[in-house]
Amino acid sequence: MDRLMIDVYQEVNDREDKLLWVNSSADSEEIDRIAEHFSVPHLLVELLWKRGFHTLSEIAEFLAESPSYSPPDDFLDMNLACQIIAECISSHQPIVVVGDYDVDGVTASTILTDALERLGAKVVCWIPHRVEDGYGLQVKHVEKAVQLEASLLITVDNGIRAIEAVKTARLFHLPVIVTDHHEHGEELPIAHAIVHYIRHRNAIVAKRLSGAGVALKLAAALHNGHIENKWIALASLGALADVMPMLGENRRLIKDGLQVLSQWSHAGWRALLHVAGLPEGESITLQQLLWRMIPRLNAAGRMDSADIAFRLLHRPSSEEAKSLAETIESLNRERKSWTEIATAAAIEQYQNQLENARGIVVWGEWPLGVVGIVAARLAEKFQSPAIVFANNGQHLLRGSGRSYGNDSLLAILESCQETLHHFGGHDYAVGCAVERHQLEAFRRQFQSTVKNQAKDKHDVHVPLTSDGNLMFREATPELAHWLTRLQPYGNGFKSFCFYMGPVELIDMQWIGKEQNHLRFTVRDEEATIGQWIWFQAPKICNSWHPGDCLGAIVEIVENQWQGQKRVQIHVKNAWRHLHPLRRQEISKYYHWFSQQSQIDKQNLHHWQKKLPRLNLLMSIFCELGFAVEDATAYYKVQVESARKIRDSFIYQQHLIENMEIVADTSSLSSAR
Repeated sequence: MDRLMIDVYQEVNDREDKLLWVNSSADSEEIDRIAEHFSVPHLLVELLWKRGFHTLSEIAEFLAESPSYSPPDDFLDMNLACQIIAECISSHQPIVVVGDYDVDGVTASTILTDALERLGAKVVCWIPHRVEDGYGLQVKHVEKAVQLEASLLITVDNGIRAIEAVKTARLFHLPVIVTDHHEHGEELPIAHAIVHYIRHRNAIVAKRLSGAGVALKLAAALHNGHIENKWIALASLGALADVMPMLGENRRLIKDGLQVLSQWSHAGWRALLHVAGLPEGESITLQQLLWRMIPRLNAAGRMDSADIAFRLLHRPSSEEAKSLAETIESLNRERKSWTEIATAAAIEQYQNQLENARGIVVWGEWPLGVVGIVAARLAEKFQSPAIVFANNGQHLLRGSGRSYGNDSLLAILESCQETLHHFGGHDYAVGCAVERHQLEAFRRQFQSTVKNQAKDKHDVHVPLTSDGNLMFREATPELAHWLTRLQPYGNGFKSFCFYMGPVELIDMQWIGKEQNHLRFTVRDEEATIGQWIWFQAPKICNSWHPGDCLGAIVEIVENQWQGQKRVQIHVKNAWRHLHPLRRQEISKYYHWFSQQSQIDKQNLHHWQKKLPRLNLLMSIFCELGFAVEDATAYYKVQVESARKIRDSFIYQQHLIENMEIVADTSSLSSAR
């Protein structure tokens, strides 16, 4: 179902107006039929319908526990690549693997190295140093491989833009196989084989794979379709670390990977679990991988050499694994410290820029390894694409960027390429470099491009578009269970979230060791009392008081504690509503209108003295089909089935117009 690559959030952001929640266009009877067929809640089918699953077969495929993996030879050069590798193994000369310094590159390197060694190959794996070498295959790597008398050079998670390096290898008669998933340029390298989505039977399916996912395909092809559990574990880490779309086989890969990683007896993995404070042999969660394991593996390449992480994940002894894991833990502490320093300085620099325009470009004397994290934080905090450069005193400043929302950062940089030294990456994350004398020119051009892309967008700021409007009674354990079952969530298939409100604040309490989480007790408009919890809540919430009217975007979470499962409602963003329409007021107006046969428009000013928001309510009643109007009057309509206020687009716009947005809603907790 390739159309799911365009998810509901893209459709919402393309509208002139913004929404707090998306309403379903499905017929209620059709939803009931599907829900009954699968024995799932009506609301769950509504949610899937909004994400594009409209038929029994589509929903059945999505709910299947094990969607199929695509055949490795769907890559058009796969058989050729395997043939070249087989011939080189038989020569008994070294095969050089050149990887990348992030988790995807490290896991891809480990997968392919392991797969080749199992076939008896002599493998030398090089992972470029972030600062000393830069990204990807370089001419010097080719020259070094020639000196080693290598029979073959294979790239993993890089190489699709390594035009000069591959040309150099040709001059030395050194065969090159490129395996990569990054965006290609206008020119392709003249490699002996290219395993990349551009040479695949279904480019959309292949484009979802991470670098480790592509390496997994090559490993499987080399072993006649057999896939080791170790490769599954590593490829799942690569997919998560590179934020690949959680669609199709990636969903199965993550599910399978979680099972393997939970029981994996690998010495390096056990040592990393230990320093991360996670018990061995217990089920590991997606959140633990994203926030505790992957950042540690990334710390090696960010602060020192990714070779440390590669050695940990390859075949270390128990003692070596312990030492490597402790080194990684130390580097991760250093990474955290530098990230906090750089983030604070970057925020101050951006806020001090006179124009303070949308489109963030900052630089400073920070380690190159943390600029990607800082860019992600700035993009989220200021809701804008961000580029962060590391100034290490050299003529060339290297940096990293992150997008925000649906802005394609790669497309933005393509518009600015005359001021850049080089760039590459994805729509959502890029690496780039700029000559020092071009820095200001690039910043102005970047901000101008971002401004031009956004000029037609609606000015009203909506914190987050959600999947629906939810009452407390609907946040059931059954719904929480099914939302848990639909994991993994991620790029391309975001976690489900809901608008709740307007609600009345009864009480709130700061909790946690550092008193930085907020627990709310609130009452919804059905008089049901419930609780929200907001992790890393902004301190501006201290200005809120009991009796205030709140709205929030929340996630429904199935929380397990001491063997008991219960529903928790986690706030992603919250704000005060200033004088919103409440259900009691709407009911009062509707009751009054039901007693009238018609309302003459010339008398509206008279009625509005007693019913001051009558114009707004009549617009909502017409939208919902309770009334019709002509040039002179509003007329009551008898409806067979009542529609809900949540179905009204006008009501949503009213709530948006009455929002008091929290000035800083972003959590600046450690990013991966």
